[in-house]
Amino acid sequence: MEFIYVVKRELLGNKLVKTGTMKWNESWGKILDNGFFVERKWAEKDSSFKQIIPYILMKRGNEIFLFRRLKGGGEKRLHNLWSVGIGGHINPGEVTESPEDIFTAAALREINEELVVSGQLSPVRPAFLLNDDSNEVGSVHLGLVMICEVPERTDLSVRETDTLEGEFIEITQLSDKVADGEFESWSSIALKELGVAK
Repeated sequence: MEFIYVVKRELLGNKLVKTGTMKWNESWGKILDNGFFVERKWAEKDSSFKQIIPYILMKRGNEIFLFRRLKGGGEKRLHNLWSVGIGGHINPGEVTESPEDIFTAAALREINEELVVSGQLSPVRPAFLLNDDSNEVGSVHLGLVMICEVPERTDLSVRETDTLEGEFIEITQLSDKVADGEFESWSSIALKELGVAK
């Protein structure tokens, strides 16, 4: 039985755009003060909950780490799509004495689960919130987009090659893929917010 961190959609009020991004600090307090854990199987079926998902972009200078989700992955709705974000649920084990650290702890766990890191990483930092109610996956999730700056001599590789493939790519090469609709929706929205794609 898995429990995940959620917030009630109604508490986000008119700050919650249907599809797009929001300033993270405008809703941060409500997410921290009103979040709670619920069994995942119910949250996945009930769009009155928003599952808070740290969504981490790994950036190295002018490059970003690009993933493709393979058929071995658990979320069938995202198979074969490209992504620039590592994302995952927040679990009760991430709870610390400092409430805001729950998001950083979850982000670091996701990085370590998904990637092999050959070197040191800079601390992750929140950038913005991301929502997409236009599809089944997005309607029950709210992304906290975080940036992790990867030092020049640090390399990354995917840990579970049966579910993911990935490599660093020049950021300037991403816009054509976004235009062709090859990305999962969250990545497309995030890249537009960052000015990488139109």
